[in-house]
Amino acid sequence: MFEPYPGAEIVLELNVPAGVATPALRTRSVIHDYRNIFGLMEGSVRLDANQALGPCLIDVNCPQGDPYPNQKKATMRTLSAGALCSGALVNNTANNGTPYVLTADHCGQTTSTVFMFRYQTSGCATGAAPTNYTMSGCAVLTTSPTYDCRLLRINSTVPSTHQPYMAGWTRATTNATLAYAMGHPSGGPKKISIDNNGTAVENTLWRVAWNQGTLEGGSSGGPLFDQNGRVKGPACCVDAFVCTGQTAWFGRFDRFWTANAIAQWLDPVGSNPTTLNGFDPFPPCVLPTNVCSSSPNSVGPGATMAWAGSTVRAQNNFTIVAAGLPPNAANIFYYGQAQAFTAFGNGWRCVGGSVLRLPVTSASIFGDAAVPVNLTGSPIDAGETWYFQNWYRNPAGGGAGFNLSDALQTPFCF
Repeated sequence: MFEPYPGAEIVLELNVPAGVATPALRTRSVIHDYRNIFGLMEGSVRLDANQALGPCLIDVNCPQGDPYPNQKKATMRTLSAGALCSGALVNNTANNGTPYVLTADHCGQTTSTVFMFRYQTSGCATGAAPTNYTMSGCAVLTTSPTYDCRLLRINSTVPSTHQPYMAGWTRATTNATLAYAMGHPSGGPKKISIDNNGTAVENTLWRVAWNQGTLEGGSSGGPLFDQNGRVKGPACCVDAFVCTGQTAWFGRFDRFWTANAIAQWLDPVGSNPTTLNGFDPFPPCVLPTNVCSSSPNSVGPGATMAWAGSTVRAQNNFTIVAAGLPPNAANIFYYGQAQAFTAFGNGWRCVGGSVLRLPVTSASIFGDAAVPVNLTGSPIDAGETWYFQNWYRNPAGGGAGFNLSDALQTPFCF
């Protein structure tokens, strides 16, 4: 499965080891897009020239979208068989990050669908919209023309670079008091539309009338969220492609749930919830905090821990720092996953269990020391919390002749 490739010809080449019998190379399908598919993907042309509603479209990074950062991350664009649509990652009761996607039946996505994440301008009507966060391939689990809903499962885990979020959903049959939708009108960067009055229920669909924003072709399949940020269904259709006063309809996820036995995928634990909150498989970093205690030394109230750089493991840019040491004092940073509070030397040992040591270093004449930690070359993994402490010589402090800083509790993230 490949994303669109420019040109009128393509050569597929298969390399096999020497001595292996010549294999048969078969393609499932070939799609030839000849009406500026790249213009559609980049947003420089529209699906229909009559849908020239650009001035009415609201980027998700405009103030109207600021309250909904997770819903932005859940919404993506799909490309399948030459058709551009939208969809949303949805959570399941196991909260395990399985990449289920709710979209519209009429979008007709196939197993070779290309999913594009983070396709939104960096600012409000300004800035670039990246197109390199894509994935290909999925299973089509079930679909319903009646409720215009379709459930897919992407074939592999969505990486942290794509900033995924599994949106919560609701099976409530009551109307939302506020409704907003996100999607990719005309296949362009992500937009938002808002109905301040919420939804009106019809037999198979939810109805909204936008106060701000509008939908175009390509918005289909995009999620409708209620006042709690939970999905009520995917975009179906509109009364007209107009700049203001558009009425739009969305499939009913609550009816789809029952008719197509959605619980077998989205309720693996069997809790039968009416509503489910969203799930972030890569939660934002929590800043390190100082814990335990330092003890007075020969130059002041004691040494304290700090840090510099980033606690994102993949960036591998984390430096551990100690201040308040005796000038030029020999010292060692060490770390482990257990917290302790045990008298040791002239201070307290704050890191217990099995520990790892960094190279011996010397404090500066100002009494500080810093050592970079090679995160990718250490046992530290994203999602884990580690404790760092500094041991240092301090003969002038009397007693045991050495002391310890407080500790730095450090959660590392993706």
